[in-house]
Amino acid sequence: MNSAISAVIILNLMEWYDYSVFVYFGKKIAEEFFPVLSVSTSAIALTTVLISFVVRPMGGLLISWLADTISTRLALKLSVICMTLPTFLVGLLPSYKTIGMASAILLILLRILQGLGAGAQYSNSLVVVSDLSSTYRGLKVSLNFVSATIGFIAVTLLCFIIHHIIPTAIWNIWGWRILFWATSINIIIIPLLLLNYLKSINHGAQKPDVNVFIYAKKVWQTILKGIILAGTGGAIYFTVFVALYQYQQHDLNYFSTSQGMLINTGNLIVLCLMTPLFAYFSDLFGRKPFLLLSTLLFMLCSLPIMYMMHTSAKGFILANLLFSLLSAIYIGPISVVYTELFKKYRYILTTLIYNIGTGFIGAATLSIISILTLHLHHIPSWRVLGVYLTIFGLIGSITLFLSSPT
Repeated sequence: MNSAISAVIILNLMEWYDYSVFVYFGKKIAEEFFPVLSVSTSAIALTTVLISFVVRPMGGLLISWLADTISTRLALKLSVICMTLPTFLVGLLPSYKTIGMASAILLILLRILQGLGAGAQYSNSLVVVSDLSSTYRGLKVSLNFVSATIGFIAVTLLCFIIHHIIPTAIWNIWGWRILFWATSINIIIIPLLLLNYLKSINHGAQKPDVNVFIYAKKVWQTILKGIILAGTGGAIYFTVFVALYQYQQHDLNYFSTSQGMLINTGNLIVLCLMTPLFAYFSDLFGRKPFLLLSTLLFMLCSLPIMYMMHTSAKGFILANLLFSLLSAIYIGPISVVYTELFKKYRYILTTLIYNIGTGFIGAATLSIISILTLHLHHIPSWRVLGVYLTIFGLIGSITLFLSSPT
């Protein structure tokens, strides 16, 4: 693996550590910067959520356009700055008690800046690594997902460790900011040690010979296929690694909150270990067989596995491991598939299908499941979750059956 690929993957890990800190401390941030339940602060809090939905795809498409038409290296640098700097600055941002409404407004501005980078960073890194890989493309591209997941795991473990070292009173006052301050290391390391390795990356220097809208119209069926496959992957990920954790905490109560977090972290570690393996297999035997195997297994086995999950604590752990394995079979090959769908405007279109599929469809999973369990309260939650995974397994299987071999 050459130095440029290694640099992109390390950048990915660091940036998703930064982003995960924001996600992990969402409740604490709300308490610090939106503590007063007034019309003005509630409106700003709602605006923050709405802005993230708008800014992320817009920023993603803008930075990806730069990567396709001007300079991939410039696009990477912009996404690095947008992802890393806001997290560090939030750690320094005075709370609402200190500067009032100004803290909420500054937080929104920082979230806007980070959203601009988050919309493009991951999808662009997939294309960069794919272009730099002459052999074992699937394996190398899958390491982007692994590094992003390690960034999230690092936040979880560091939070668990620091929270048990620092007294609760100190943690609540300023201790939680330590994980934000830690990103200062990224701000130093990234420019000094990594960006020098990216000098050879400039794939977007030659502008495609056709307008992006004309090309998108020509390949609209491929775009739709990519969105469905990305949506399937997003729905699987958010259900298995977020919704099932919430299901355990709210319905089953087999484990304490900290135990549940450790179990979920273990599932993510299994996913990180298995994902490159199935990506490597897809390099040898093709992408479609493994993608289809995974979707068929989700379609046929989700309900039986969910039944096992709700029967006992051991069943819950075993079911999580099985779901982690099925997820790895899909996630391993799918990352590189995004980059192989298009011949032109690959950064823009990869960003488009990833943001719509994973960002909207996948992220909407938690809300959809909450609505379903609320209105279908006469149906056990494990069945609702099992049917949800079954439906996306079916959708993914039909899409793959109708697709050409990959």
